[in-house]
Amino acid sequence: MIIVAGTLQFDEKDIELAKPHIINVMRETAKEQGCICYRFCPDMQTNGLFQIYEEWETAEDLERHSVAPHLQAFVKELSALNLLTREIVMYEASKLRNL
Repeated sequence: MIIVAGTLQFDEKDIELAKPHIINVMRETAKEQGCICYRFCPDMQTNGLFQIYEEWETAEDLERHSVAPHLQAFVKELSALNLLTREIVMYEASKLRNL
């Protein structure tokens, strides 16, 4: 399993402009092969900060996602907004257990 986690920080004036694009990319990505979970969640302590969490069955599924038309459109739409920071990392998980 592949896990992707990180944050996007928008200028406060662009939060409402970003939301429809975020909702659309979440909806379209959920339809992709190998997508287990794909979420952007607003941070409750920092206005404009979104937590990102993704789970993918394989690295190949994540690679396909990276060139998907809806993701490319999302990246283009975000370029028109004031994105202050972008920090995203990928983890390869070989073992899971319930806590």
